[in-house]
Amino acid sequence: MTRAELLLWTRIRGRQLGVRFRRHAPVGPHVVDFVCFERSLVVELTDGRSAQGRDDRERDAYLAALGFRVRRFEEHEVVLRPEAVVAALWLAVEGGRAVPRRPDRWVGSRPARTPGVGTSRAWAAATPAGRRA
Repeated sequence: MTRAELLLWTRIRGRQLGVRFRRHAPVGPHVVDFVCFERSLVVELTDGRSAQGRDDRERDAYLAALGFRVRRFEEHEVVLRPEAVVAALWLAVEGGRAVPRRPDRWVGSRPARTPGVGTSRAWAAATPAGRRA
């Protein structure tokens, strides 16, 4: 594991971004640096010495065909600005939310129910029309 990989791993492991990442995980015939299966997100670190080659493009196309989004960062970027990389990953994680959050209008729409108090009719009368507990 390179210095940049270790630095990034210490900031994303253990659900620090709200999702689980795995490092050096196999995805098909490829081993990726980091992957979040919950959000179908692959994170690759490059050494920055060469431009993205044909192999990288083929690998990205293969991962995209499986439904993965690929984010690439250069290792020096992770070492020099780790907070910026983590912030970009957080945005990628939030952008790939699999299950949408409930709208705020649903929160608190029902009256609080006290167990053992009242009857089911009283509860039904207090519940907004069309909704049953």
